[in-house]
Amino acid sequence: MDLRGRWVRRLVRHVRDAWPLPALRGAVPGDMVSLVSSRLTAPRLVSGCRLTITPSLHALAPLVLMTVGCRTARPAIAPQYASRGEAVSAPRDDRPLWDVALAQGIPSLRSVQLAAGERELRIADSYSMVAGWPSGALRIVEARDGPSGEITFFWVESANWPRKYRATRCAPRAPSVSVCVYVVPAAAAPDWREVAAHLDSLDAWTISERCEDNRMIDDAGDLHLQRLDGRRFEEYRCNAPHYRRETAAAARAAALYEYFKAIVGRAGSPPRA
Repeated sequence: MDLRGRWVRRLVRHVRDAWPLPALRGAVPGDMVSLVSSRLTAPRLVSGCRLTITPSLHALAPLVLMTVGCRTARPAIAPQYASRGEAVSAPRDDRPLWDVALAQGIPSLRSVQLAAGERELRIADSYSMVAGWPSGALRIVEARDGPSGEITFFWVESANWPRKYRATRCAPRAPSVSVCVYVVPAAAAPDWREVAAHLDSLDAWTISERCEDNRMIDDAGDLHLQRLDGRRFEEYRCNAPHYRRETAAAARAAALYEYFKAIVGRAGSPPRA
């Protein structure tokens, strides 16, 4: 490889490892060298950021200049909710999803409806057994102009504990106890059209069969899911889907949970306080 290629490889490795951009993270340097060195002066759009790489091949000190411009004015998810009157009853434990909505200051899907042709999906993991440890959640809204979404991390804080993570927003849940969320920046978010299509293929909008037998498994992760399609509200829960693959229903829940975990995992974790 020539001198220019070695410097591009080094730059790409640094960008890949340091930046929270899903399109870069996980890529191998060789593949990315071909991406950037083939069009060194052409702007590239990567996860909402325009990346321009300009080479300056000085005889002794090759220099690669990189400029990045990100779209920061992307609007937040703001579906037009309408009250459904009496909220749907809560026969199952939906504490994680309830807490995420509380901390974000958005309504529970039980109490609202959307316009015909619009729908919203919310997925969350269970709380960790370690107090104050963050868990992940995902929210995606499919409207007429296409899907949009957000990834959040949520956790419980006590007034008596030192703060561990930087929160986007917190809300009181009990005396001296708050639930907090960190919303992952849009620049680090995945392609929501791709995510929406994949969730659809994994039956996220239709899964309903019980995944569990008579065993309950603690501290193994749970799949909490709520969906609102127009006025129709439905929910689903699977305890420890990683360990339940014996039936077709369990295998579907496990596949959906693993994809959800992968999407959240790529977003990293909330920054330290």
